[in-house]
Amino acid sequence: MKKALAILFLLIGFKGVSQESTIAPTTVMKIESLMSLFENEDREGIAKRVVYPLKREYPIPEITTEFEFVSRFEQLFIPEFSAKIAHSVIAEYSPMRWRGIMFDLGRMWLTEDGDIFRINDQTEAEKDLRNSLIQADKKRIHRSVNKFLAPYAVIKVGQDIWRVDRKNKDVMRLVIWIDGKTMAEAPDQVLEGTEDIQGTMANRVLEFKDRKTQETITILMDNPESTVRHEVVIIIKDSEGKERNLTGLSDN
Repeated sequence: MKKALAILFLLIGFKGVSQESTIAPTTVMKIESLMSLFENEDREGIAKRVVYPLKREYPIPEITTEFEFVSRFEQLFIPEFSAKIAHSVIAEYSPMRWRGIMFDLGRMWLTEDGDIFRINDQTEAEKDLRNSLIQADKKRIHRSVNKFLAPYAVIKVGQDIWRVDRKNKDVMRLVIWIDGKTMAEAPDQVLEGTEDIQGTMANRVLEFKDRKTQETITILMDNPESTVRHEVVIIIKDSEGKERNLTGLSDN
């Protein structure tokens, strides 16, 4: 009963937001043309209506080109979902302010111009791909740190490797290899910490505490001010409160 009420309130909230604005006529035309592309099973045409890179669940690589999109189409859309888009009506598309236009309770998101920028649906084929990538990943890192729930990111900080994994649903783990070491070697440092999702932009903030030195390491995974894609900011605060900043490049 509680679950049913929660879903009802969620739907009411979505409806309330969507009623505050309507989809522009030009965007309506573009959404209708997208429906036609799905109805005609025109994968090349759909690929031209995607904002790249199209992010997939880590560690699955992003889709960066139209060619990749077409070749991986069946990983993204099961026939039922394609048919649902093909036979949808404009009333099923909800403008969610700055978030974009939502379809089917967030299975797919469009820009204000009617182009696809996010697909949250995950097919069994893509789940299998992700599982195989995770298993291969575990085999290539040192046995002392190859047990975790899911990989999160690998960050290059100069010649050092900072790897973050989700140890369990509540605990994040930071593993550091320095001076050009590879992940197959024994790591130099292993810390545990937490993930915090902050603000309306859902910025990811990771925090780790070194109990020996009392240093606190904060990793800002999302840096909207940076012109470098996937650049992260690392703030290291010592036991006296003094801070030093590093930057790195993340693959997530």
